[in-house]
Amino acid sequence: MTQIHGQATIRINGQVIESEDDAALMPGGKKNTGRMIGQKYNYSQTTFPGQVTCKVPVDAGTSLRSLQEIVGAEVIFESDTGTTWIIRNAVQENELELSGGEGNGTVELLLKGEPAEEMI
Repeated sequence: MTQIHGQATIRINGQVIESEDDAALMPGGKKNTGRMIGQKYNYSQTTFPGQVTCKVPVDAGTSLRSLQEIVGAEVIFESDTGTTWIIRNAVQENELELSGGEGNGTVELLLKGEPAEEMI
């Protein structure tokens, strides 16, 4: 039986960030865009950033300002399958919004940086 991805551990500058199970990784890298020119199919490439999104619970010890101002970070995404990805020079891009209700006091981080490298 083969395990498929279910959960991830997120580390920012070596520190484990508690997050909900729906953390996501977009590794980034090269994106091909194709189009027809006359009778020939051609393509060009662009590079897009690596990205991790995760929801972080907020308690009395959580500094929203520190989370909002993450810059130049090393973000590690460790899948429960054993695969690990690293994004260097990451920044926290979205405006944090704290909302509550029924224990849902979380903020969503959007961490983008250089295309992710798979650690082998």
